[in-house]
Order: sequence, then C-alpha cells, then structure tokens
Amino acid sequence: LFSTASVYLIGNPRSGASIYLEKMVEKLELKHVFLVFSTFGLSLAISSFLILKFSQRVFKIIEKIDYKNLTLSLISFLIFIVFVFTDFLGLFILFIGTLIGILNIRFGVNRSFSMGFLILPTILFFLSKY
Repeated sequence: LFSTASVYLIGNPRSGASIYLEKMVEKLELKHVFLVFSTFGLSLAISSFLILKFSQRVFKIIEKIDYKNLTLSLISFLIFIVFVFTDFLGLFILFIGTLIGILNIRFGVNRSFSMGFLILPTILFFLSKY
C-alpha cells in the first residue's frame, strides 16, 4: 500500500509491483487511484474481520499439531524433492548448505556471513562466463 502510494505521490517505486505501476502512472487519473485505495481498504476490512473471527479457532488447531512430526515430515519432503529434481549432486549441496547453517548457529556466527560464503562462488561463476 505504501509503496504504491509512493509511486503516485513522489514517483519513487519501492517494489516490483510499484515499478510496474510507475509505468502506468501517466495513464492514471484520480478516480483510478481512489478505486485502488478503496480496494485496499475493503480488503483490509475483510481480512481484519476474518482474523478476529477465526484466529482463536486456528490457534487451537495449530496447538494440536505435533511440531516434531511436522518438522520431520517437511525435512523428508524437502530431501525427496531435492533428490527427484537434482539427484545425488543436489543432495550433496543440500547437505553442505545445511551444515553451513548449523555451524553458524553452533559457533554463534552471524548468519548473514553465510550469504557471503554463497555469493562469492556465484559471482566468480558468472564472471568466468565473460
């Protein structure tokens, strides 16, 4: 909502959707802006009502879910999907990436350093193509 408003008011996009909208700003009239913000307001009102009405029920359902089984199921599914699409090389990369993440936590290293660990080989790979 705010990024869309910034496109119209100050001409500075803050997201991909806003950049797309910026290209259409010349064609927009005030009635279009009013329609968009009315739609935002209506969706906000409906979602607020639904959250207030159903949140307690959803929390009770979530409390019944066994977190350990859910976690193991998701990990198993992720391993299966990685294997199906990338074979053993993908499993190896998944293992190394998981190991890097766990070691960061174990040694108290900021996880953002892992991005540098991953970005440097990527940059070198793409530089080697030129």
